[in-house]
Amino acid sequence: MLARTKFWFDRQVPYSQKRTALDPQGRGYRTDSSGYASMVLKLPAPGRNTQGLADPAITQKITKAQLQVGDLLLNKTRHVVIFAGWANAAKTKYWTYEQTPPKVQNRIAPYPYYANNGKFEPYRYRYIK
Repeated sequence: MLARTKFWFDRQVPYSQKRTALDPQGRGYRTDSSGYASMVLKLPAPGRNTQGLADPAITQKITKAQLQVGDLLLNKTRHVVIFAGWANAAKTKYWTYEQTPPKVQNRIAPYPYYANNGKFEPYRYRYIK
């Protein structure tokens, strides 16, 4: 999963809600945050929207203590980021991979996410591929 996360990051895929970019197998995914998460999880192209990523058939809510690399921090109506590990011992900051303007980012965010972006909750994909 981490290799797929880095695939678009290494290519600096630009953010867009209208365009698509290819995954390693040549399938086109939307280049917004939910399209990126869908590509990483190998969901059917062009990808689910943020609400669709919270579908209990594919993800389950987890606790902060359960977070592992590859899990999602999700606001069902706004944005999704991929958890890439804790950035401090207090677990108040973490590394993310996320598709956000202008392009895929790998950065530190406050837990659960920036306050002006609404409520984010941790989720785990049910079917690691």
